[in-house]
Parts: sequence; C-alpha cells; structure tokens
Amino acid sequence: MVVTEPSAPYNFGAFPSDGKVSLTWEAPLDDGNAEIQNYEVKYRIYPSGQLTKFTTDQLSTEITGLQNGKVYEFRISAFNTAYQGDSVYVRTAPTTATVTQPSTPTGIKDIYEDEDGKHLLRWSEPSDGNAEIQYTTIEYKLQGESEWTWLVNDADGSESYALARLSADGQWNGLAEGVYDLRLSSFNGIQSPYATHTVTIIDQS
Repeated sequence: MVVTEPSAPYNFGAFPSDGKVSLTWEAPLDDGNAEIQNYEVKYRIYPSGQLTKFTTDQLSTEITGLQNGKVYEFRISAFNTAYQGDSVYVRTAPTTATVTQPSTPTGIKDIYEDEDGKHLLRWSEPSDGNAEIQYTTIEYKLQGESEWTWLVNDADGSESYALARLSADGQWNGLAEGVYDLRLSSFNGIQSPYATHTVTIIDQS
C-alpha cells in the first residue's frame, strides 16, 4: 500500500482563558495509509509575531505565558511514518472574560448564482460568547436518512460556502442532486447549538 500525506487534523479548536489557550483536535480523517506518529503545533501573535513550534503525540495541549487581548494564530499538522500533512489553523485571544457558548448561526439561506455556477449557502455569524468565532461546521444528510456527514469546518471565518458548483468543463461537483437537511454549528472554543436548514440541489450540468 502506497503511503501518502495525511489530511489535516479534524475539529481543531482553541479554548482561551487568562494568559493561556488550550488546544484540542482529532486525528486526520485520512492517515495516508500509515499510522499517525505525532503532531506539529505552531503559534505566534497574528499576523507577524515570532513563530514558536513543538511536537506532541497527544490530541490536546495547553500553551501558557500568552498576552491577554493579543490575537494568536495556532496551526497544527500531522506526521505519519513518511510525510507531514497539511496544516489547519485557528485564531483567538487569551482573555480574563468568561467565555460562554456562542449563539446559533442565524439568517441561513441558499441560492444558485448563475454567473458563477455555484449553489451557495450563506449565514450570519452568531454572538461570540466573549471569544472569536473560529469556524462554523456544516453537516448534511439526504432527507429520509439518519446519518449525518461532515462537510466542512470553515476555519477562515467566512459566512458562505459553495455546496456545489459547475466546473469549467461542465461537470457538477459537490453535493449531488437531491433534497438535503443541513445543520450548522459555530465554535469559539465551545460549540454552539445547531441551526438547521433544508436545501434542494439541482444538477446544472
């Protein structure tokens, strides 16, 4: 079996508190056909502070000695027996404020944009619970089915996602034609309640 690069760690989150940030994550969904050996963690004051890095074989770590109110960027990547995979990042600021659960994402709507050939999902960022919203998770299932499938962790903080799109060669990529239930949850170190939405995808190829 050919060993390849692992995918990025999954569900990467940062929990800020007074002068420190706790990081948690899950192992990559794709290990590249080899056991994950360890993880490289990098962090700096965003955007141009001095970079610090270390490795760990655990799925969590706590970084102390940070400055309250300064935004830090944290990146993590996985190593298998042969390769280092892509990194994923979150940004947050240590704070003396009590971090609470963010509210549910609101204003969810979907629209097909003919000029770009995209079926977009849009939403409004919820109240942040005294900590920056790090990402919004989108999950989906076909109506009538019971199992939810993870679609995306939106780590860059945007408030839209292309559920499907028409490629330059006329192929329909993303969710196939059908009626889907979606659920969205935002994360500031604590996961928000789910917001739900139903979308009908029509193949435009």
